[in-house]
This record gives sequence, structure tokens and C-alpha cells, in this order.
Amino acid sequence: MTVHPNGLPKIGARMFDGTIYAGISPETGGPMYVLPSDAPKRLTFHEANDYAAGLNTCGYADWKIPTKMELNILFNNRAAIGGFRTDRYLASTKHDGTWQRFVDGQIFGNGQPSGLTDDEPAFVRAIRRGL
Repeated sequence: MTVHPNGLPKIGARMFDGTIYAGISPETGGPMYVLPSDAPKRLTFHEANDYAAGLNTCGYADWKIPTKMELNILFNNRAAIGGFRTDRYLASTKHDGTWQRFVDGQIFGNGQPSGLTDDEPAFVRAIRRGL
């Protein structure tokens, strides 16, 4: 595993537990790890949060759906992380239908008409925040 001088792994590095280092969470300022693949199918907002809350994989049970800022980090690092589709990915931001198109990075939602309703599915990639 390649490590930067700051002691963090290189973005896209596969960790010993099977997760992938995705970068720094803008929410916490700490490391963020992502599963190597999306949820098995597109999920609605409520299904996505239930999916993440029920995950117990790679030795962890603290998985979550990324916030819109964390989702943008995943978009910016998508080539290094790998496995993303060029479609819409859901953020955890409740009731504003926030999602991001991974073909060009455009973010939709924030109460705008282009946001997803609670019953419109999108792709989901669960994350966890490290210490």
C-alpha cells in the first residue's frame, strides 16, 4: 500500500479489511473509506439508509450513505476508487432529494425540482469514517 508523507494511504488504496481509502471527509476532517462496489440494486432514500444501517461487512457495522459533500469527494476520486457507474448516486441528505450524476459531477436536489423524491431509486455506495 502506498502511503503519502502525511501518513494517509493513497486515494484508491485497498485496505487490509477490503475497504478502499476514498479521501478526507469534509464532515469530520478524518479519513473516509468506501466499499469496493455499489449496493446490489438502485435504492430509494429510505431503502438506502436501511441498507447502510444493516451492513456488517469488512469487519464494521458503522456504514452510512455519504452526505452530499462526501459524495462529491467520491466523484472527484472515482477513477482511483473504481467501480462507479456514470449514473446518479444518492446522498444521505434527507428530504431534498440530493443526488450526483457521476458522468459529469453535476449535483441535483437541495429542494430544486430536479431532486429525487423519496421513492425514486439511485445507486448507492456506502462509506464509513475512520478515526
